Amino acid sequence: MANKLTNAPNLSEVAKRNEPLTELYILVGANAWAFYRKNAKDKATNGQGLDWQTFLDSVDGQNPDRYDSLPIVLGQHQINQLEGVKIAPKGYQIATLVYTEPNPLTQSQIATLCVNLAQNSDIQRLAIVNNIGERLEDLTDYLARIRQGDSVAEVVAENSQAQSSLDMADIIKGASPNDRAKYFIDWCEHTAEPRYQLAYNALNNRIYRYNGKAWESMNDTEILRLITAFFRHYDAKYSLEKVKGVRDCLTLDLPLMGIAKPNLLAFNNGILDKNSLELMPFDPDYWLIGFNPCDYCQDCLPTPNFDKWLTFISYGKDERRQAFLAALYMILFNRTEWQLTLELIGEAGGGKSVFIEVAKLLSGNGNHEGITLKELDNPVSRSKVLDKTFLYSSDEGRYIGDSSTFKKLSSGEPLDFNPKYKDPFSQSVNAIFAICSNSLPIYKNDGGGMDRRRVIFPFDKAVPEQDRDYQLVSKLKGELSGIIQKIISAFPTPDIALKALFIQKNSAEVLALKRDNDHLLDFVQEFDLLPMPSREGLIMGSLLHVPDLSTDLVFNRLYWIYLLYCHHHGIEAKYQLKPKHLERELIQAFKSSGFDIRFSIRTLAQGKRHTNATLKDKNATKQKLQND
Repeated sequence: MANKLTNAPNLSEVAKRNEPLTELYILVGANAWAFYRKNAKDKATNGQGLDWQTFLDSVDGQNPDRYDSLPIVLGQHQINQLEGVKIAPKGYQIATLVYTEPNPLTQSQIATLCVNLAQNSDIQRLAIVNNIGERLEDLTDYLARIRQGDSVAEVVAENSQAQSSLDMADIIKGASPNDRAKYFIDWCEHTAEPRYQLAYNALNNRIYRYNGKAWESMNDTEILRLITAFFRHYDAKYSLEKVKGVRDCLTLDLPLMGIAKPNLLAFNNGILDKNSLELMPFDPDYWLIGFNPCDYCQDCLPTPNFDKWLTFISYGKDERRQAFLAALYMILFNRTEWQLTLELIGEAGGGKSVFIEVAKLLSGNGNHEGITLKELDNPVSRSKVLDKTFLYSSDEGRYIGDSSTFKKLSSGEPLDFNPKYKDPFSQSVNAIFAICSNSLPIYKNDGGGMDRRRVIFPFDKAVPEQDRDYQLVSKLKGELSGIIQKIISAFPTPDIALKALFIQKNSAEVLALKRDNDHLLDFVQEFDLLPMPSREGLIMGSLLHVPDLSTDLVFNRLYWIYLLYCHHHGIEAKYQLKPKHLERELIQAFKSSGFDIRFSIRTLAQGKRHTNATLKDKNATKQKLQND
């Protein structure tokens, strides 16, 4: 207890009255001043509060001088520092705590208040009543026990037991929905078996409970059943309307969830700080929403299954191996500032899905979400990616479409969300995104914005049937500690990992895959680039006066050659680029194909728009495109 106590509001005035034989009322609650005054901020209205006068009418209605009663007031400021507040003047022996709102004190605070009064006052009889004078609890015995030397812990324990024995059914019955919600929260934290610590996530409009290791989302049925258990515990009658009323109030009364730090990863035996590799005890204030159900071992452990898998998908190439480790490093440390996305493209059974499973382990349970490209492009369906650090599309079909959403995601720009039962809003998503597909996504009218963000891993080898290990993911879970240590030791600094990803990004195997999947990358192989546009370069051309594609006239315009190329390769009209879009995409296509000179256009004599592109070998191109 503090050596010097601060007088509670009204204490000095009560002491001056010197009426120790009268009952001392102690108003307790965040709204205590609004209860006591007509205007909570105006001292001139002391004692004029309608709630205070109604209370006095209930408990002392025969006393004509009842409104002259002067209470001690414990508002939120005093409640937060009960140990340092002098609550009752000397000489007073009877006191009543008046709860001006439901449950303003926790059991621990009630015990602290009792200790305070036992040590710093002469109070002998102490009770708790609600705001209309109904008795809730008698604390007289606790005061006596504390003065006899019992511990605060014992007081808290018995106080909790006494609270549970109260007849709460009538109180719950007459309470408003928000008061029932507060009773429910108190029941969850102090009475329910097991105890529940709840919080509300405003981002996804969900209620979470802390399971001792991490916060887990509760679905609506779980919440309603838990509220029903609360009513049944006190034998209080309930209806679906009452249960839902409590549920609806929880979104306002529960504490808001904080934001988890991406450098923390929960395991079965503690929380790993990925920056320092320190294993820390569990703490709800870390706000982690998942954990890996295995122990983290600080000793360097072997990873034979991970090593075998990594060797297979690396195809004997050291740079490819380092790039895979760097991709996992990016996910492990949530390096969203690199503004890169991962694309695992190729044959089924080649290791793509195992990569996703390892990435999910590194991000932590509850921190990852599967989503298709189509869902991600929809403001309603993409609401499920909020608060995730790793997103993946595990079985994406052929995608040809816009890239604006994916560019915003990787660059940290806000995305628009329109979740059900909530107003639309914008929010950035700090997550790494990985796409698994048999074919490379084609981004239309992209202008290179997405291309510079893509780190592509071609998969062209499948694990032979006889060598497949269907327990591999389970085995990798047991090696997670060693996998993390292996990833970290591979890259003493983040820059080394980033460099490995850029080497993979510009590798020959990636360019070859792009050519096979993006017709423009294949198309530009027919051309050379001059230092600048001139009359020697091809005229760009348009959709006007397009000649018969079987004639030599088609080779007079670059755009007509493009139409011939599309016709030869069976590219449907809806996938063909218009002249304006082609001009823009050719700049990136030549750049992606390794050309040092930038594709450009200039208007020269007679208003003709000449490019700096020339056919490498007109006869060879003619033979290829006009003769099947």
